[in-house]
Amino acid sequence: MDGFPELGLDKVLEIAQQRGAHPAQVALAWQLSRPFITAPIVGANTVQQLQDLLPAAQLQLSAEEVAALNEVSSWPLSRTEREI
Repeated sequence: MDGFPELGLDKVLEIAQQRGAHPAQVALAWQLSRPFITAPIVGANTVQQLQDLLPAAQLQLSAEEVAALNEVSSWPLSRTEREI
């Protein structure tokens, strides 16, 4: 995954390794930390995949981790986002 730093995958993998978590758990925990995301949609295909994601609901990322993930995933705000 080293070839995709612009997608933030390197940062997700780094945080996951530091936390002893699955990268998908870190990504989901980050989504849950976002103020305008009320119900992230997960693509679990099996019960095991869903069970692997459930700990993300309890994973509290630090302010620094959230800021780092926000930075690597940022894009220009749309007009409606700027108005909020």
